[in-house]
Amino acid sequence: MSAAEKSILEKDLTMAFIDFDVEMLERYLTEVEDQWDKARERKISEYRDRLQHEGKAQREEPTVDLEAIGDSYEQFVHFQRYAFLMLVFMIFEARAKELCKYVRERKQLSLELGDLRGNLPEMLKSYLCRYAKVLDKNWRLWQDVRELQLVRHQIAHQGGICTKEEAKKKFKPLVRKVPGLRVERDFGGFLIELNLDSCRYAISTIKRFFEQAGRKAGFRNED
Repeated sequence: MSAAEKSILEKDLTMAFIDFDVEMLERYLTEVEDQWDKARERKISEYRDRLQHEGKAQREEPTVDLEAIGDSYEQFVHFQRYAFLMLVFMIFEARAKELCKYVRERKQLSLELGDLRGNLPEMLKSYLCRYAKVLDKNWRLWQDVRELQLVRHQIAHQGGICTKEEAKKKFKPLVRKVPGLRVERDFGGFLIELNLDSCRYAISTIKRFFEQAGRKAGFRNED
């Protein structure tokens, strides 16, 4: 196999793995959200059946218990969506590094992405715009990725809890930009809440990144 053929194969494999990862994230989210809903309904149904069997359906306590089941479900889903955003960024980071490696080899650059310092979006922006010169520093997706990364960082390091000042200046402005994102008052201050739309947006953002950056970097053919 010639060097040119090997390069084409590596490019095709890298892009195929990126596409596969994004597709798996989409499928995983759809199937898991569906299973969460089914599990909740099943739990409530089982509880009601048990009440009927025990002849306690007319007491007031069951209503409180059903609310507790619902609250427990919501808390579980809350943390699962946190975990999903973390997973999206883990995959994004791994595949973005591969894209940068391909760009480095294709353009025969000496600097590697890992030689830079800072958060991932800024490292990628510096490497692909200023150094490799394959992307535009004013590209809107840089801001989209950075905003999601701020949310991810708060979840990873503060459990999604933020101070009043952080909520006001950093996260409430993102409510208008990130679908489904909410900042709710909580015992520990303020708490970041995600919903299904937030998770879908996270996937669509990295999907757009790899589709558009892939074309500019030579991974994909221009439409």
